Amino acid sequence: MTKCRLLSRTLFYMQANNPQVHSESDEITLKELIEKVKSSGQEIKKYWYILVILAIPIMAYQFYAAYKTPITYPATLTFMVNEDTGGGGGMLAGLLGSFGLGGGGGGEQNLLKILELAKSRHIMQEAILTKATIDGSMDYLGNHLIRHMKEQNEWVGAKDTTGLFNFQFLRDSVTKFTKTENRALFVVCNKLTGEGGIFGSANNKETGIMTFSITTTSEELSIELLKTIYDKLGSYYIDKSTEKQRITYDLLRNKTDSIRSLLGGKEYAKASFDDSNLGLQFAAPKVTGQRLDRDVKML
Repeated sequence: MTKCRLLSRTLFYMQANNPQVHSESDEITLKELIEKVKSSGQEIKKYWYILVILAIPIMAYQFYAAYKTPITYPATLTFMVNEDTGGGGGMLAGLLGSFGLGGGGGGEQNLLKILELAKSRHIMQEAILTKATIDGSMDYLGNHLIRHMKEQNEWVGAKDTTGLFNFQFLRDSVTKFTKTENRALFVVCNKLTGEGGIFGSANNKETGIMTFSITTTSEELSIELLKTIYDKLGSYYIDKSTEKQRITYDLLRNKTDSIRSLLGGKEYAKASFDDSNLGLQFAAPKVTGQRLDRDVKML
């Protein structure tokens, strides 16, 4: 009896320390696997209608979501900025300097600042208050965008008390805007460049190529908004970057006009002197003619 108990304890110890002893009973053969797959297939075939019932509401929701999701049209525009600076700091430095952004920083940093300038209130309101034809209707782009926001239920509701529910831009003179017009302008600008706005910009660090993008439910609106924002930024860029050169040019042009007037007077006076003093032998009167010659050459 004692030997049997000892043997039993010995076998138990061996099994506990060697799990491979009983692992063979846990293995499943290929035949058993095939049988289980067949059994599962038969169960599915038997209760197929349950799967269909469960799938119908899921598919119905997917179809409904697809039907309610509006079709959107993304527009993308790519461009480059010439950063050749030259002796005077270049046009880019002049533009950034007018905003207090110049001085230091590499080209990449300057391009990022240009992208931020594109999102500025000035550029956006210039674009919003530009007229364009969308779907056969000539109107301010801001009004086209308001209609787009109404379609997306992103405009104010009918219970709004600020007067924006039926609002439309009727003029482009921002300095004369009322509180209601300024509030509408803020809402539309925020739709473009606010958090989650439809206007986006990016810069490729390696190539220096910049990208603008806009997505709306109207193909024409996406294209016109993007083109207008780019045009307004380009015009503003050129105007600010050439401002100093334009002042210098205007100054030189005014001086040139004055000199041309004086020169014409001196030339006429010299010709009149020569006609009236032709063959004059005295030296003193010649001084007047010499002075007129000098003035003409100097001018």
